[in-house]
Amino acid sequence: MKLFDPRFGLVVSRDGIDVTDVFLEAAERIQFSQSMGEIDLIKATLSNPYHSATRKKVFQPGGVIELWAGWNQEMLSFLGAGEIDDWLGRFTTMDMPKIEIVAHGGGIKLTRSKDDYMFIDRPLSEAAKDIANKHKFMSDIDPTTSRSNYAKQSGTNDWEWLSGLAGLVGYDFFVKWDVNAKNWVLHWHDQRSEQDSVYIFKFNQDSQQSTLYSIDISYGINYESYDQIKLWAWNGEEYIEIKTEDALLVTDYSDPASQDVTFFPDEYSKLRIGIDDSAFDIPLDTSILNADEAFVYADNYLKQMKRQLITATGKIIGIEDLAPRQVHRIEGIEQFSGDWFFTKVDHIFDSNGYNCTFSANRVLVDDK
Repeated sequence: MKLFDPRFGLVVSRDGIDVTDVFLEAAERIQFSQSMGEIDLIKATLSNPYHSATRKKVFQPGGVIELWAGWNQEMLSFLGAGEIDDWLGRFTTMDMPKIEIVAHGGGIKLTRSKDDYMFIDRPLSEAAKDIANKHKFMSDIDPTTSRSNYAKQSGTNDWEWLSGLAGLVGYDFFVKWDVNAKNWVLHWHDQRSEQDSVYIFKFNQDSQQSTLYSIDISYGINYESYDQIKLWAWNGEEYIEIKTEDALLVTDYSDPASQDVTFFPDEYSKLRIGIDDSAFDIPLDTSILNADEAFVYADNYLKQMKRQLITATGKIIGIEDLAPRQVHRIEGIEQFSGDWFFTKVDHIFDSNGYNCTFSANRVLVDDK
């Protein structure tokens, strides 16, 4: 079965060895998924007549699979990688037996480690460096210049711990494979940096001229503007008001002397954010220790809500370097035309050829 246009190239390697022929001989569908806040994932559905695929070493757990793709077969681009965790057998009375290979990116290693960890008077970016060194990853880490504080990891795995710290300061972290060093790299970056649109996708009812095949758009709750933020913490019995502040006069907590040093009681389990006449609950991250830190966390959360005001999912032409955290322009969808921030991208190779599906948030004018 042809997985793609004959002009298109796809190369699969395992532990640095080209296994394209063996892989594509059995492959019926290959999907590479990337999403902000989640671990990269490769899924491959393979035909398995007489258990032939099951017996081949290339499909067994343990090796790192690399995917390379491109419309120019002489200049393929690295798509992504994952370490094979397992395979699942599928049997039906109407079709040939199949197996599904599942491979996760290096972030899965962070979910398997739980330790008690603490540091005092160090930037939060140093925690990301410590975790990278712990797992023998390379690192690409932007320094956290806005705050230094006391932080403690207890009862959470390394992925959850870094996710909480990143949310606290408005940063984004993810783990990617370095094809030259043959090692995983932990990235920790400020996700609020400005960027120009990379590609332009056009919707046209004439499918021959359209690079955007379909799109569904939905509205979130409008938290675009607010005058005051009020914060409560749940102690198991009632909500305790802990802080109220004018949204236009947010305190700069980069100076540790300005911080509320009163530690949160252990029984606090979630936060309630009130903005003007609305309120909603969010989990209380274990790294938050006092009211000032909780307020910064809530303020960053609201800024992300603003970006998620209008969301979309859709299907577009396959492009090998398409990835989350990119801004792309979408045209031909009336008032929704403009720049969109992509949060999830699936690269799919199957009998329909090569296409991508995506999730995205509309980029508001004042976000640029």
